[in-house]
Amino acid sequence: MFDECASGRLDAVLDVTEPDPLPADSPLRALPNVALTPHIAGSMGTEARRLADSALDDVETLLRGGALSQVITQPDMELSA
Repeated sequence: MFDECASGRLDAVLDVTEPDPLPADSPLRALPNVALTPHIAGSMGTEARRLADSALDDVETLLRGGALSQVITQPDMELSA
């Protein structure tokens, strides 16, 4: 799959990788036609709605000058898809 994506013949949206999460230096991360998403495809309940509500709450808080409830740093991003 990597070779096909690198050649431009294939685009990919990956929810699960091996290893998961991908290492920060994985060549998949550098391909413009590959999107890596958090592994939530198997959500069965209200998880997605709660995640969206939490994000919207933080946007409202920021607009009022408040602080985020969760802080994601660059090292965190290197471990997350």
